Amino acid sequence: MINSQLAFNEFWNMVGWEYVFTVYSKLTPNNFWHARKMLPDPQIDLPQSMRYLQFENDLELSRKLSEPIDEGRWRSLVKSWKDAIPDDFKRNTMIVLCEKSPAHRHLLPKELQDERRNKQLNAVKKLRDLGYSAEYLCDDFLRDDYTDIVHLSIQGAEKLASRLVGPIKAVEFMMMEH
Repeated sequence: MINSQLAFNEFWNMVGWEYVFTVYSKLTPNNFWHARKMLPDPQIDLPQSMRYLQFENDLELSRKLSEPIDEGRWRSLVKSWKDAIPDDFKRNTMIVLCEKSPAHRHLLPKELQDERRNKQLNAVKKLRDLGYSAEYLCDDFLRDDYTDIVHLSIQGAEKLASRLVGPIKAVEFMMMEH
C-alpha cells in the first residue's frame, strides 16, 4: 500500500539504472553494483538462415489459431484472463496482442485471415470491457519483423517498442490518477 503512494519500486529502479545496483546477481558477479546503464546490452538477432525452420508446423498452427471461437470458448478465455490477472493488478498491467508472422498468415485463405484478425480485435474489446488495458499493435508487421511464427526480430521488437510508448504513457497517467 505504501509503495503505491511513495513509488519505492520506481525509485530503486531509477537508482539501479542510473547510479548503483544494490542486489547481487550471478550474471554480473564481479561488478554487480555497477549502474545497469553501464552494462553491455548486445543486440543479437537470428541470421536469415536460422529463421522459419519449422515453417510447415507453424503454418498448420496458424491455420488452427484462425478457426472461429464459439461463445463457450470465449467465456473460458475471459475466466482464464480474470484468474491470471486479478483486479488489483488491472491498473498496472497492459496486455498486448500481436498477430502471428505474415509469412504464415498471408498463405491462409482470406476468410481465415479475416477471422483471425476479428478474433484479436474481439479479444481486445473483451479485455477492455473487463477493465484491462489492452492493445492490438502488430497487424501490419512484415515477415522480417519476426524470426518465426511468433518471435520478433530486433527490427520487430523496435517497431513494437515505438508503438508501445503512447499506450504505456496512458497507463502510467491512469496509475498517477489513483
